[in-house]
Parts: sequence; C-alpha cells; structure tokens
Amino acid sequence: MDGEEFSNIAQTVSVARGILNQMRKREEDTTGDRRQARDSKKRTPWLSGPLPLSCEGCRFELPMDLKVLEYLSVMTYLSNYCIVSSRRKYLFKTTFVKADSDLDGIINSYEIRQALLDLYSHSIENECLDDILDIIDCQIGSVFDRNQFAALSAFSERYLCKRYHTTKEINASKQLLEQTDFAGLKAKLEGYNIPPKLVRALLII
Repeated sequence: MDGEEFSNIAQTVSVARGILNQMRKREEDTTGDRRQARDSKKRTPWLSGPLPLSCEGCRFELPMDLKVLEYLSVMTYLSNYCIVSSRRKYLFKTTFVKADSDLDGIINSYEIRQALLDLYSHSIENECLDDILDIIDCQIGSVFDRNQFAALSAFSERYLCKRYHTTKEINASKQLLEQTDFAGLKAKLEGYNIPPKLVRALLII
C-alpha cells in the first residue's frame, strides 16, 4: 500500500467518524429535548391556567407561642396566619364569586372543589385536589367564606409548588421573613401536641 492510498483510507475513516459523531450528538439532543418536554409537561400542568405557581403571592406566619398550634385546625391556622398579596386576593375573590352561585358569601364543599378546579383551569389533578381537601378536613357539610377560600387557595398553591418545584425554586420565591420563621420547623415543633394534619400542612408550607 503506497502513501497516497493510505492517506485516502485515513481520510475516509476520519470523515466516517465525523458523520458518526454528528449522528450521535443529534440523537442525544433529540433524546434530551424529549426528556425535557416530558419533565416540563409533568411538572407544569398549571401553565394553561391563570395562576402561574409561585410562593411570592402569599406569606405564612407562625404564632409567637407555638403551643397555640395545639388548639388549631388546619383551616383555622390558614385563615389567621396567611397574608395574601393584593393581586392574589383579586384572583381568589373573582374565583370565589364565580363559584358562589346564590351570592350569599358562602360556598359549600362541592363549590369549593369546583372553585379550585376553576382556579387552575381544571389542570389540577384529582389526586392533588382530594389530598388538599383532606388536609383541611373538608366534609360534605363544610362551608367557606371568601377569606377562608383565599387562605385555602394560597395553601393549595404552596401544595402544588411543593409537588412540582424544586426546593431551590421554592426557597428563591419565598419572602425572607417567612424563610426565617419556618427555618428548622421540625425541630421547633418537637414537644408540642399539634394535630397531625396541621403538622403536615406546616411542613408543606
């Protein structure tokens, strides 16, 4: 084999390797795009609705004396220790009024479910909705006023943030005062006889 023939073979092999590397890279890019699209679809079903999930729309507080929590239901805690931003208040109020068919300022357990579905444009999974309503101990005869609905809606947003966002994303969107208040929460709650569902709600927040 002379030098020219060897050079041609080497050049052919080099070209073939280049083509193979390009094909591999294209396949990896396609696989990555598919995985990213799948993960995005899994994590962001709310994007079709009016409520892009964030922890910025509200702030939760803890009582100065944590023993107070021993005597609170989840709904009572949410109603008294949740501060909702003006933009979120307007959205929650609009959703509440739409669900309040008889305009008496009260919605029942069926209407609260429909209101939450409407809030997320029916993109919230039934599993999540059932769990949220179970945490607040929503029963057939339960009723909610506008302020309670706002607090529940704020909690539902935190619940979904916890489910679909990373810890880093959640912490980045929480107000510093709340982060400080809830830092080391598990240790803070030790020694108190707090209702299990309230403990779970606090850990979700």
